[in-house]
Amino acid sequence: MLKQNKWKLLATSLIILVPILVGLVLWPKLPDTMPTHFGLDGTADGWNGKGFGVFGLPLILLGAHLFCIILTSADPKSQNIGRKPIALLFWLMPIVSLVMNMAIYAYILGTRINMLFICICLVGI
Repeated sequence: MLKQNKWKLLATSLIILVPILVGLVLWPKLPDTMPTHFGLDGTADGWNGKGFGVFGLPLILLGAHLFCIILTSADPKSQNIGRKPIALLFWLMPIVSLVMNMAIYAYILGTRINMLFICICLVGI
């Protein structure tokens, strides 16, 4: 599975890292501590440094992405997995990375965002 999808793996991995580029562009506007966790009411209740917010979150998601794909590829029964579950496996983390990180940046910059709705949608996916 990994050999047939090496370009898809590269593309999805790069998409996961796009928020780092956005974070570098927004760096001067970002506060020294950024929200990285939101409570059930949609307000920020967990904070980390700017470096972790810009670099750490996308890199953690990239690690989870690679772990899931490599683990699935190593399974001897992976040839029996359908195309739709494989597509979901490849595109889940890029979507989460883009939506989550862009929502955090928008929240920081003062845009009124319903973080509870976004979190529920991401958990639902």
